[in-house]
Amino acid sequence: MTPEERVLSTLQRVRDERIIMILRSETADDAERAVEAAIAGGITLIEITYSVPGAAELIARLSRRHGDAVCIGAGTVLDAAQVDEAADAGARFAVSPATVDEVVAASLRRGLLPLPGVMTPSEALRAVRAGAPAVKLFPARSFGPAFVRDLLAPLPDLVIVPSGGVDVQQVGEWLGAGAAAVGLGGRLSPSRVAPGEERGITERAAAALAAVNDHPRHV
Repeated sequence: MTPEERVLSTLQRVRDERIIMILRSETADDAERAVEAAIAGGITLIEITYSVPGAAELIARLSRRHGDAVCIGAGTVLDAAQVDEAADAGARFAVSPATVDEVVAASLRRGLLPLPGVMTPSEALRAVRAGAPAVKLFPARSFGPAFVRDLLAPLPDLVIVPSGGVDVQQVGEWLGAGAAAVGLGGRLSPSRVAPGEERGITERAAAALAAVNDHPRHV
C-alpha cells in the first residue's frame, strides 16, 4: 500500500467509525488501561497524545498487540521528528492543535493521516492547501455544532473532526451539523484511572459508540 493509499484508508476508517478516543493520561499505565477499557466498549480509533509519558512506546505496544483491529494515532504532534517517531511506532494518523506545515507534509510522506487543528475558515483553507484531507476543529467547546454547519456552507468538501470539549450528549448534534467524526476525551479517558474504573470507561465508550451509531451517516 502506498503512503497515499494508507492516508485515504485511514480517512475512510475515521469517516466510518466517527469517534476517536483521546488519551491525555498522567502515566502510560493509566493510558493503557483506559485504552483497553475503551476497546472493550467497541471504540477502535485511539489517539495517544504526546503529553502521555512514553507515548511512542505505548503506541508501539498497542499496535503490536491489536494490529489492524485498532487504529492508533499520535496526538499533540508538533514537528516532523514526532511524525517519524509515531510512524515507526505504528501510528496511522497524526493530530495537531494547530496547522503545522511540516507535520502535514511529514505525515503524508509517511502515510499517516494528518489532522491539523483549525479555528477559522482561513486556517481550514490553509490546512487543506497544505495537503490535509481533514481538519480538527479545536477547541470545539469554544464554538458549537452550528459553527460546523456554517463552515461547511462555503467549504462543503471540508472534512471536519471537532475535538476539545465535545460531550457524549452532543455527539448527535455535531454529526447532524456535518462533522465527519468527533474526538472524545474528558470522562471517557480520565487523566488517572483508579482501580476498578475500567468498567466505567467501557460503559461510557459503549454509550458514546451507541450515540454515534444512532445517527445516520452523511453520504
